Amino acid sequence: MNKVIWFIDARFTVSDITLQKVIEIATIFAVSIDIIVDKRIRSFERWYLPEWPQNTQLLEHSRTQQNQLTSYVQRSLGDNNIKHRVVDVIDADYLISLDKCLNAQEKNLLIIDNQPPGKRHSIFQQLGQLPCSVLLLTTTSWHTPFKVVAAVDPLHENARPKTLDTSIVKWAKKWGGRLDANWQLIHCCFVPAIFLEHKKAILGIHREGLDDFAKKSGLKASQTTLLQGNPENVLPEYIKANHSDLLVIGLVARTRLGHFWVGSTTSALLESPPCDMLLIKT
Repeated sequence: MNKVIWFIDARFTVSDITLQKVIEIATIFAVSIDIIVDKRIRSFERWYLPEWPQNTQLLEHSRTQQNQLTSYVQRSLGDNNIKHRVVDVIDADYLISLDKCLNAQEKNLLIIDNQPPGKRHSIFQQLGQLPCSVLLLTTTSWHTPFKVVAAVDPLHENARPKTLDTSIVKWAKKWGGRLDANWQLIHCCFVPAIFLEHKKAILGIHREGLDDFAKKSGLKASQTTLLQGNPENVLPEYIKANHSDLLVIGLVARTRLGHFWVGSTTSALLESPPCDMLLIKT
């Protein structure tokens, strides 16, 4: 990870928990932070608002709140000796500002804060086309020890690149090592009802595939878990039961037009993140 970009939607406050996570990431990985603050105020873009006499006052009040947010973030990072720079965005071209911060020759990580699905920034609809991995932060505090779950599909049943699982393991190992974490390699196997009579054989094939992948990745058998069921259901259940802090999972565009979306499991989990999610882009 060579560069970290933190995208802040200025419509919302930044929680102390999220800020502390960003500080810890920057400190542990010894990286500076580029902060993109989207200060676009959509309600003031309506054509009739300039006619309102209160418009200027309302706009100034909104800008004051946004500047206070930026100052708070900068002060907190400065107090922790985190090198950073701020890029303000006041129009719809936030992707242009993001692209300028990214370096195609480097491994980049974009941090975004989780928000309620109905109020999310449009960047959530662009995840599949972003040229970098994405860390989605929730407002749940990290545990000690830090726990990581790496979700893989070693049989490549869902048309994902073969290199994706390798990348997921590399990121999980890196985070596990830097944060002194416990981490587990997870594979989910869902057997449809019409194949229940073959369930044992199917589970055996998936278990063998997971063990083989783990061996090639230099992992112990105790670091692997095969979950039975739909991953959209069993992954969150596992994460909750084990108090996991970070889910490392693939970020894959599913259709030619769908650089706008990601895989079905990932998109389902994004609706209600069970924990912080590190979305890996190869």
